[in-house]
Amino acid sequence: MSKSTRATRMLNKLGVNFTLHSYDYDADAERVGLQAAEALGIQPRRVLKTLMAEVDGKPVCAIVPSDREVSLKKLATAFDGKTAKMMRPADAERLTGYHVGGISPFAQKKRVPIAIDETAMTESSVFLNGGQRGLQIQLEPNDARKALDAIVDILSAGRLRVGFGIGWSPDEYEAAGVTWQERGKRADELIKALKKIWTTDPVGFQGKYYRIPQSFIGPKPVQRPHPPIYMAAFTPSALKRVATEANGWFPVGIPLSGIGPMFDGIKDMAKDAGRDPSALELILRANVEIHNIPIENDRGDFTGTLEQIAEDIKAAQKLGAAEVVLDVQFSPGVETAGDIVARMEQLWRVAKQA
Repeated sequence: MSKSTRATRMLNKLGVNFTLHSYDYDADAERVGLQAAEALGIQPRRVLKTLMAEVDGKPVCAIVPSDREVSLKKLATAFDGKTAKMMRPADAERLTGYHVGGISPFAQKKRVPIAIDETAMTESSVFLNGGQRGLQIQLEPNDARKALDAIVDILSAGRLRVGFGIGWSPDEYEAAGVTWQERGKRADELIKALKKIWTTDPVGFQGKYYRIPQSFIGPKPVQRPHPPIYMAAFTPSALKRVATEANGWFPVGIPLSGIGPMFDGIKDMAKDAGRDPSALELILRANVEIHNIPIENDRGDFTGTLEQIAEDIKAAQKLGAAEVVLDVQFSPGVETAGDIVARMEQLWRVAKQA
């Protein structure tokens, strides 16, 4: 068996690090990916199968773990279509230039839109067909995504939430060669450009900082008109940005006593801008410090005993918070991942009772 294929040559040309694995291909196997996983002695979820399909009659490629099935309805939605069906084997071979059982997503004869199941991105490495039967390519999932220019997360069927912040460190702006004083205006324009990309075709945008010539950009997000946007704003101009552009406010480090009046101000500005203020969500981030002894004086929000933190969670609920994100990494005694899990289990119990 030759270990040089169009797929491997493409990855070499791109400078991608990978390892090749050969195994005895079983032509009678019911599921090629599962047979490869068993032959190589690895978890099936790390072996990704390459599925060629048609969405509204147009060819697409979906990459999913070998132990998972694909919903044709979700597949159609992922590629902004109405109907989907699996491609006939003969058509898949003609389109990709590979034989069934050896179809690689890399260096296919005709380039088509590609989506990768989001769960694959959590693995340390994944295995994809190397362009021959009995040949698998092992590489990091992010390297695979970059090489394929694939869509990540869209197969999650619309669970994406987008968070924006303009940053707090002038050093980061200096390193990027961007003016710190114009960060707010740049952020305003960026959001407008992204909304254009998400909602229109062809996309055209002309601004001071960003320009997009008339282009067709897709597939579009599953959520309509676009994924919800959350901002961690504090200054008056940033709070106004939440009111006019975002779907929710995600404050951090602001005392609970100040959250209510500030959120009311955001909703007033949203109403003035012609938006429905009741549609805005409040999600709080709490930097938690758990102590064994109650803090009596100058206690910060979400610090103290579990009972005191439970009262803060109740206060957040009264403010109308849809969610509270509890961050325990700065809590005393937290040094390992196990410590974090233990603290989160404690907080989960008190949060359910709050």
